[in-house]
Amino acid sequence: MKKILLTVSTVFIMFIIIRSNFDTTGKQSITLPVQKNCRQICGTVEKEETLFDIFKRYRLDIGELLKIKEASADIHRLKELYPGRTYKIVIDDNNNVNSFTYWIDEDNILTITRTDSGFCAEKACVDYEKRIQQGQVIGYVGSTGLATGPHLHYQLDINNKPVNPLKVKIPQGRSIPNTLSAPFRKFKNQMDNQLATITPPYFARAGTSSNN
Repeated sequence: MKKILLTVSTVFIMFIIIRSNFDTTGKQSITLPVQKNCRQICGTVEKEETLFDIFKRYRLDIGELLKIKEASADIHRLKELYPGRTYKIVIDDNNNVNSFTYWIDEDNILTITRTDSGFCAEKACVDYEKRIQQGQVIGYVGSTGLATGPHLHYQLDINNKPVNPLKVKIPQGRSIPNTLSAPFRKFKNQMDNQLATITPPYFARAGTSSNN
């Protein structure tokens, strides 16, 4: 009797599983896994370079290029790209484009994102000279693409070209008053001591042995 009940239960469970993979019309419904691993292609438009040239260089699907152009036609035509403008393409493991970002000018950014219904485009204005308060969040630490660990990307551009921020002459702010020099040094020393107590991370290397 127990064997019969066990057999009936097994058949019933298999029936439910098989039925859940089909809809009422008899067509099979397949659930695709979500692609979590993505990588970024960042660059600057060169002279006389087109979006077709960029897609061809990185061996991306030209069909998706046409869909991206169609999505942005009413906002900004991508027929011509201006030299010196930056762009970013996010692709998944299957080399499918998830999003495309292009700096139209210094004040506007075009972003085209893949959705369930296709590509969707929007143009956003860049806010400059925003004042922030101490303790306000201005960025998040993360790890994407080929990064070896969490980091915060910092970049300084002048005339749409990346430059070394250490070599740029930036206007100097007001110096610390002499009356606050001692408290400042004391606080700085406290911070230095805290940083010195942090244990640096260790990374394992592929192909090495603990016996070496």
